[in-house]
Amino acid sequence: MERNQTNMPSSTTTSSLWMITLAVAQSAAWLFLLPLLCKPIWRDFLGNDTWYAESREILLNTFGNIAVFAMYSVFVFPLYYMEMPFFEQYKIHHDTPWPWKSDKENVRRKFWVTTHKSLKLMAFNQLFLVPLLTYVKILTFTTPSSFFETTPDSWPSTKDMIQQNILMTFLHELLFHSSHRMMHSHKWLYQKFHKVHHEYTHNTLLAAQHNHPVDFIVSVVGPAALTTAIVAPHSVVQFQWIVWTVVANLDDHVGYAFPWSPVRWFVPLASLTEHHEYHHSVNRGCYSSKINVYEQLFQTEGTFGEWNKKRQQRSSSPSQLN
Repeated sequence: MERNQTNMPSSTTTSSLWMITLAVAQSAAWLFLLPLLCKPIWRDFLGNDTWYAESREILLNTFGNIAVFAMYSVFVFPLYYMEMPFFEQYKIHHDTPWPWKSDKENVRRKFWVTTHKSLKLMAFNQLFLVPLLTYVKILTFTTPSSFFETTPDSWPSTKDMIQQNILMTFLHELLFHSSHRMMHSHKWLYQKFHKVHHEYTHNTLLAAQHNHPVDFIVSVVGPAALTTAIVAPHSVVQFQWIVWTVVANLDDHVGYAFPWSPVRWFVPLASLTEHHEYHHSVNRGCYSSKINVYEQLFQTEGTFGEWNKKRQQRSSSPSQLN
C-alpha cells in the first residue's frame, strides 16, 4: 500500500529565521570562503606551467561538475532512502510516493529503466561532451591574453568575483531561458530531443542529468560555454560559478523545496524548485533555472500560481492523500 502522508504539511512553508540565516551563510561561504580555501592549492590542483591552458579548463569543467553532483548526492540519496519526517515535510508531491516505492509495478519498473538510462546519458554527456565542447570553446573564443589564469598573482579581488558571478548569472539565465523555451516552442526539437528530459514527471536528483546529447549541447553546455567565453572569468570564479550553476540545477530536480537552499532564499528574484517541478508536470512555462527575472519579463510562468495553489491544497487535505 502507498503510504498515507496526512501528517506532512505543505512544502511551501514560510521560512523561519534560522532557515534564512543558514541559506545566507551557505551563500556567503560560497562567495567568500571557497576562494580562500582554493587559493593555496589552486595552481598545484590545476597544474603547473607545463600544462596547457586547455587541459586545465577541461579538467575543471569536467570534474568540477562531477564533484559537485557527487557531494550533493551524498546528502540527498540518504534522505530518499530514510524518508525522515523532518525532510519529507518539504517534499513537493506529498500526495505521491517516490516512484521506487509506488505500489504500482509499472511505475517502479519505469523508474528503474529511466534511472539506468540517466546513468548512461550522464556518463556520455559529462565525460565526453563536456571535455569536447570545452575544447571547441577554447579554440573558438580564447585569445592568448585571456588564457585560463590559475596563478596567485592573477587572483581576482572580491569585487571582481562578485561582478563576474553576477554578470555570468544574468547572461547565462537569459541564454538558458531562451534555448530552453526554444526546445519547447518547436515541436520537432521537443519530440526529437528535449522530450527525453521530460521522461521524469516526478523529479528526483538523476532527472537533472537526464538529457539527450543534442539537448545537452543546445540548452545546457552551450549557454554555459558561451557565458564563460564572453565574460572570460578567472579560473576560480569559473569554479565558483560551476558550483552555483550545478547546485541550482540539482536543486531544481531534487523533489524537495528546502527553505534553507542557498540558491532559493533571495525571493522574489529566485526561481523556486516548485517552478521547475511545475514545468515538468505540465511541460510548459517556467523555463528559468536560478533567477526568474526573464520569467517575469517575458511572462512565461503560465499557470504556475494556480497549479501551486492546488498542490498545496492537496497536500493539506487528508481526503486527497489516501
